[in-house]
Amino acid sequence: MKAAVLTGKRKIEIQDIDSPTCGPGQVIVRPEFTGICGTDQHVFNGEFEGRVAYPAVLGHEFGGRVLKTGVDVTGFCEGDRVVADPIIPCRRCTACHEGHFNACRSLKLRGIDLPGGMAEEVVCDEWQLFRYPEPLAMEHSSMAELYSIGCHCAVQARLAPGDTVAVFGAGKVGLSVIDVFKQVGVHTLFAVDGVGGRLAKAEELGADICINPFKENPVEKILDITEGEGVDRAVEAVGHYDEISEIEPPVSACGSVLRSGGRMVVLGQGPQRTPLFLKPLVWKEIEIIMSRVSRGEFPRAVRLMEGGKLHPATIITGIYPLEQAGEIFEMLEKNKEDHVKAVLKI
Repeated sequence: MKAAVLTGKRKIEIQDIDSPTCGPGQVIVRPEFTGICGTDQHVFNGEFEGRVAYPAVLGHEFGGRVLKTGVDVTGFCEGDRVVADPIIPCRRCTACHEGHFNACRSLKLRGIDLPGGMAEEVVCDEWQLFRYPEPLAMEHSSMAELYSIGCHCAVQARLAPGDTVAVFGAGKVGLSVIDVFKQVGVHTLFAVDGVGGRLAKAEELGADICINPFKENPVEKILDITEGEGVDRAVEAVGHYDEISEIEPPVSACGSVLRSGGRMVVLGQGPQRTPLFLKPLVWKEIEIIMSRVSRGEFPRAVRLMEGGKLHPATIITGIYPLEQAGEIFEMLEKNKEDHVKAVLKI
């Protein structure tokens, strides 16, 4: 079968490789569309070399059709349209036993730790798959995984109708969070990002006020608009950030714009150590909680897509043939203004 194979740091080759085998309880899926995630870009840059062994087939955001089912598979048949939750927990550690399997101490992801969807075939365990309803466009199927992250963030934030929210970071994850959050009925949503093209996407998805920290201080503006009260919820979806003179780092800024008793959700996984002044957060009794991938929100994300509540076509900025995978990885790094989510047509 044909696959985009990462053979080394920043080296992707289109190769013919062996097709996967299908064991009991497993399903072979023929991916049709696979998204390029920010994590994939980090792997491409060699930042996961202690975890991802070359050669590797990336792609943990994909949708396609069932090609073959193994013994004991009862829920799917050949030709079924499916999307895959890439999370593979150990189911034995304390976190897993407590239902916190997305924080499993030995968590694996298909497309990171195991071959993924940037190939003509990929093997999945049956329990990883969910039906992708017929009316939905297959070119949007790779967004189910990203929207499950947005749904999990909403759960962690404990959103309520009428909440005011500030989302720092309007990249792939931040935009999916904004898209999901707008369905909850938030009153005012601030979007903060230093790339104008991303802010335009955030506004298109319903962000009420967009702020570029290179042009104005987001903390000052949010506090001014909320008359000093602050917002109910703040989300950090930046990860690696650029230092800007006299502007707080994203996590710190989240704490500064929250009202007393507010709640901060952190999704970003940047490499920097972030300075955080705890005294004002203690005074306001701020809750800080982390949000990692998803925890059973895949069906919720698919239902929102099926109901036409979400807008994947806004976040997807290009669909490209698998053969161009290497070029597209390079393009995403060089042109952040015009490109957010790139999808490969397998």
